[in-house]
Amino acid sequence: MSGDTDLISLGIGVDTSAVRGATRDLDAMGHSARAMAGQVGAAEAACLRAVRAIETMLNPMRLLRDLAPVVGLGFATWKLGQLVQEATNLAARLETLDIVLERVGRSSGFTGRQVAEAAIGVQKMGITMAESRQTVIALLQAQLDLANATKLARIAQDAAVIGNLNSSQALNTLIHGIKTAQIDVLRTIGITVNFEQSYAKLAAQLNKAAGALSEQEKATARVNAVLEQGKLIAGAYEAAMGTASKQLQSMKRYVEDTLTRLGELFTPAFTAAVFRAADAMKSFEGWLTALKENGTIAAVADGLAAVVNNVDLLVVALGTVFAGRALAPALAGLAAFVANLVTMRAALGTGMTALAAFEAAAAGMRGVLTGVAGFLTGP
Repeated sequence: MSGDTDLISLGIGVDTSAVRGATRDLDAMGHSARAMAGQVGAAEAACLRAVRAIETMLNPMRLLRDLAPVVGLGFATWKLGQLVQEATNLAARLETLDIVLERVGRSSGFTGRQVAEAAIGVQKMGITMAESRQTVIALLQAQLDLANATKLARIAQDAAVIGNLNSSQALNTLIHGIKTAQIDVLRTIGITVNFEQSYAKLAAQLNKAAGALSEQEKATARVNAVLEQGKLIAGAYEAAMGTASKQLQSMKRYVEDTLTRLGELFTPAFTAAVFRAADAMKSFEGWLTALKENGTIAAVADGLAAVVNNVDLLVVALGTVFAGRALAPALAGLAAFVANLVTMRAALGTGMTALAAFEAAAAGMRGVLTGVAGFLTGP
């Protein structure tokens, strides 16, 4: 009986030990599970922080995305305003050149139609509208034959290829070199001449000494030399027109002429705005002149001078007081300051009346100038 009891006790002990071991294992598993849950929570928190950081990074990008259409529209409007301003200026310049061309032509004995046809002939040689007018004006001023205008423009086409310029720039260089007799300028576009020889040749034709040639005759001799030299570079223009580089140079002329024509749409409004602004400035200048004549400007100036002088007296008086010196000189200075305030107030009263009138005139002028500025800068 005692043996059976021992076996039962042993079995219970063994079973109890197994239960305690299993309990410990379960506790260890629970601890591991809790630790794992904590790690998962930490990972989730880190992920949330990363998401918030990404959101913070994306906010400026979303703002830029939302602002992009507005900024793009504003930039496009600004550039359009610049384009309109440039076009208007080109058209206004052409209008001025046409007037000058007619006046200079009339002074040289040509009709308006004759000089206009000469300018159109030059323009057909691939020269801008503005440069074609300037070329004819330069020939008229130098008293040269207008028949040479298109010939020089044709040479400028070939010279432009050598100088890597567009035809308008080359023609401008050509005319400048002829007028100033600068052979080094002409060499930059492939024209190599000896003007002294051209003078001697023309003098021989006229049966006179080269030194006896007039300035007009010398200019004619230079044109003849350039025309003769131009034969040596003939054909360069046609050969180069098939290249991208030459087409790119010519593109400048296409753009300028197109803008000039576009600007003609705005020239009347531009002219009206400029004249209104000029009238406003004239009125403003007249108003200031009237103020000077009736003594208002002098009164305002005296008032400002009194302010400066009285501030000096006040500073000296206060300095005396704070320096601990005798109070009497300080009080005397203050008394002088107060006494001068009466004079200053009267002067400033006159000045304020003048300034009020000035403000009213300035408001009117500001409205005019704002209209002009709005027109020039575009919408």
